[in-house]
Amino acid sequence: MRDFDDPFEDIFEEIQAMMGSMMGSMGDGGQIQSGSGIQTDIQELEGEMIITVDLQGFEKEEISIKCNGFVLLVNAKNIDLEVDEQIVLPKIGNSELVEAKYRNGILVVTCPKIEEGFETREIEIE
Repeated sequence: MRDFDDPFEDIFEEIQAMMGSMMGSMGDGGQIQSGSGIQTDIQELEGEMIITVDLQGFEKEEISIKCNGFVLLVNAKNIDLEVDEQIVLPKIGNSELVEAKYRNGILVVTCPKIEEGFETREIEIE
């Protein structure tokens, strides 16, 4: 317990939050708390990545996803809420084979890993 005001406490807390954000966006697995407060989880398996995004309060029709291989772009918008997320993938993903499913407020995106080039493409949500 501190008996005095530490002038550097706010700075250290901000640095710690920034480091946590940077480490999470590198895709080392585990949960990522994004800037908009959306929980994101990236699981890297041998041949694919599974990205889970909590989008409670949205209908499937209100969500769009794009993938360019390095970044998954998730946009969700309704009358009350708007989410615009960029999720950096730990490995290059094959945007031609990306699949997305939305059930009960949870978006699950499966992205096979590749090592060569890519192109941006919009993903249909099932």
